[in-house]
Amino acid sequence: MHREMSLIQEIEDCREKMVQVATTHSLTSPIVVKASEELDQLMNEFEQLNNAE
Repeated sequence: MHREMSLIQEIEDCREKMVQVATTHSLTSPIVVKASEELDQLMNEFEQLNNAE
């Protein structure tokens, strides 16, 4: 449960970072794509954690 709560916070932080970067860069900019990929990875980990329960 602790990891789940930690992941939720990481996901929210990463999402906010991605939105912030996307406001100043093109959506196809490498920095925005990288932030999106990081968010995807965290969300996949969260999904796997929930499916294991």
